[in-house]
Amino acid sequence: LQPSGPSWVVLSFRSVRGLDYSAVCDLVTIGRKAAACGCCIVATEFVEEVLKSLQRGRMCIPELHTDPACDDSPAKGKAGLFYVSNYDRALKFCEDALISSAMSPTGKSRNGRAIIESAFDDYLDQDEGLTKELLSYFEEVDYSPGTVLWKAGQPATFCVGVITGELHVFTPSGEVSKGESLRLSELVQPGAFVGFAGTLNQLSHVATVRVPSDAPTWCTCLLLRWSAFQTLESERP
Repeated sequence: LQPSGPSWVVLSFRSVRGLDYSAVCDLVTIGRKAAACGCCIVATEFVEEVLKSLQRGRMCIPELHTDPACDDSPAKGKAGLFYVSNYDRALKFCEDALISSAMSPTGKSRNGRAIIESAFDDYLDQDEGLTKELLSYFEEVDYSPGTVLWKAGQPATFCVGVITGELHVFTPSGEVSKGESLRLSELVQPGAFVGFAGTLNQLSHVATVRVPSDAPTWCTCLLLRWSAFQTLESERP
């Protein structure tokens, strides 16, 4: 493991029938080296004997939760040794992280600008000055995995457009006040906005929006507050 080495590694234990104490110690060392190098090793497919070996060695490997409704998430940078029981999920996690990293923009303002140009093209008419001016009313924010931007029923005080990463929209199956369960209803991908209508019309949010707990990277968004929109409205009626 080197700082210039791979960022994501899937380590399958499918053919491993057990671990002795020295092997458990080696895993601990590997996890520490991975964390130091900024690498995420995703171990998977532990058989029962391997799990028992880890328990005897008092080694606990944090799990990467794949349930979007789960609030528990590992370290922000996803560096070190983690565990996912299913090999396909582990592989998908690493693949998504690599794709997100490869597509990640080098300059946030440039990408925020691309979002603005795409969403408001009909109004900007490819005017560079208007694009820059409109962009100045937005903020760029980074949300860590598991962050809840807002909950259903809360006043809509801001909306966001995704630059990189992904947001999940959960709609209540009944009345919010009765604590009804939420169901995943929409995936907000880069280039798309959420909460726009509610914010501009000063309504309450009808859905809960959050960054998935198992997201491989933070979610970067353009944020427009109601106060900023009021300023825009007064300066550009």
